[in-house]
Amino acid sequence: MSKYLKTAAAALALVALAVPAMAEQKVSGYFRTQFIADNFNGPPFTTTFGQMASDDKRTATQIDNRFRLKYENNLNEYVSLVYFAEIDTAWGQSGKAAAGQGGTDGADGVNVETKNVYLDFKVPDSIISARVGVQGIGVGPHGILVGDDMAAARVNLKLTPMADVTGIYSKWRENTISQWDDVDFYAAILHLMPSNDLKINVDLAYLDANTLGQFGAAAGLDGTAATAGLTQGDIYAIGVGADANLGMAKIDAYLAYTGGTLEGPAPIADVDLSGWMATAKGTVKVGTMGDAGLRLTYYSSDDNAADNDYEGFIGDLSGGVYEFAGENLSIFYADAPYNNTNGGRRALIDAAYNGNGLLGINATSNLNFTKACYGKFGAGYFMALEENGATDKSLGFEVAARVGHKFAEKVDLSLGGAYAFVGDFYKVGTTDPDNVFKTSLMLNVSY
Repeated sequence: MSKYLKTAAAALALVALAVPAMAEQKVSGYFRTQFIADNFNGPPFTTTFGQMASDDKRTATQIDNRFRLKYENNLNEYVSLVYFAEIDTAWGQSGKAAAGQGGTDGADGVNVETKNVYLDFKVPDSIISARVGVQGIGVGPHGILVGDDMAAARVNLKLTPMADVTGIYSKWRENTISQWDDVDFYAAILHLMPSNDLKINVDLAYLDANTLGQFGAAAGLDGTAATAGLTQGDIYAIGVGADANLGMAKIDAYLAYTGGTLEGPAPIADVDLSGWMATAKGTVKVGTMGDAGLRLTYYSSDDNAADNDYEGFIGDLSGGVYEFAGENLSIFYADAPYNNTNGGRRALIDAAYNGNGLLGINATSNLNFTKACYGKFGAGYFMALEENGATDKSLGFEVAARVGHKFAEKVDLSLGGAYAFVGDFYKVGTTDPDNVFKTSLMLNVSY
């Protein structure tokens, strides 16, 4: 045994000697477990305007586990490599692992996923830097246009200290259905910083989609009465955003337009796209404890599903399903810490992306009661702009909160809850659904 230990020690010593030559290395990530109960995760919501199928919604309970590990190797000041792994093991479910493994009895799941793997490099003595590989791509704030991981190439040109431009190319589909079903994504983002207190961005995006099968109803593509049966399209988006620090308050705003054409086989007529959205939020400090904010959000609606114009906004093109995750809500907007269970987003799925449009007003507050104890609070009211067959325009009102405490500086234990007073938008005939809720006890360790 001593002989083997000496051999292992010698091998480790050789590795240790080699590591400095590999420059700086860093490992980070998190381990997260959530104990969840909710009654809006499944059949009570249908795909028809998001209406609920019954009054009596059963409560589902789940235990969700996620581990992420990010390894960074900075080879020198110009080149670095990143690998980001993820392991999901929802208790009692095979999940993304092999059938019958992972979170079920016996465990031993083959379930390590690659979230990101990419190369960062800078061209010496130039304004050019680039990232190539599977990476996170965001176009527009809050996941409005695109916010997802994808295989992509991104090139940045630092024009001046106050201006830079980024070009993005990604291929989302190739030869998955037929030889001609490619889906290619292009984007350009202009960042301007006239002062330390004002940032402006202009987003341009174009999606050349030879198949719409990937989208489903997520973004209003091939998922509504106005777009059903369409198989391909050319979609473009233009967005303008600004972040301003006014001293006592911070303002962030974004205005975006999506246009283009969706096509289908004869005799299905082409559909022209023309949708708008706008959102703005003001945030003020609450003494030394934290902040409070108020956001207004608008998505245009399609008032006639029988014509050849679709006037709803085409959002979340890549299906990142994480819009407005910073608003501290869990039912009508995206639930920020969700892993593999219900991510919320009912205001977007049921109204904004279904041709009904959306008008929302919501408030947030993030407070630190002590160095280790914190609270995140949210409330919001949401309504559709068109009924389009629904009983009423009111989606409902949500209140939500998460209170947590950090132990030993690393272990974050928190309790979150959200409750939605469901509006008559979800009423079907004599079926008047009950209100819905979600609770989550979360253990999170970041490293």
